[in-house]
Amino acid sequence: MILKENFWYRFRFQAKLPGEDFGTKIIAGEYYLGKLLVLFLIVSLIFPNVVFAAADPQTGITGGLQAINNRIEDLWSFMNTDVPGIFQEMYVYLVTWWVKVKITWWFESVKFFWGVAKILIQDLTLGSQIAAAMTALPQDVKQAGIDSGIFDGLNIILQAYVTRFAMRVF
Repeated sequence: MILKENFWYRFRFQAKLPGEDFGTKIIAGEYYLGKLLVLFLIVSLIFPNVVFAAADPQTGITGGLQAINNRIEDLWSFMNTDVPGIFQEMYVYLVTWWVKVKITWWFESVKFFWGVAKILIQDLTLGSQIAAAMTALPQDVKQAGIDSGIFDGLNIILQAYVTRFAMRVF
């Protein structure tokens, strides 16, 4: 298809508007689309209101002008309140989703690294080494350590250190 026969050809070429110097050119399609937008707004905002105002003898032309004013106010409210609100809600949704993803990723990575650490703890036999060290203690000190949970706490702390080590390796 030849470009000149294309329907959209008039929106693609560059043209010099009256009053502009030769160096500054704009796309003629933007000029035509701007005129079409103004025409659309005039037809959609003013024409229906004038027709309905003429049909209603009680309000007359002032009712039609008031209807035009109400439509412009609605459009202004939409552009100033609703559009920024939509972007704000979208941003809040994205931030909330990202926080959920990060928390889920963190939780799942801790579960994964705890599995790695469990295997390391079993390979290192930390529990049996703590039990062997407990047998070297005197009987009353060993009993006091068992009653107070010192050895269980030491086991938990060592498991946390092994888990931290596994997390830092990756």
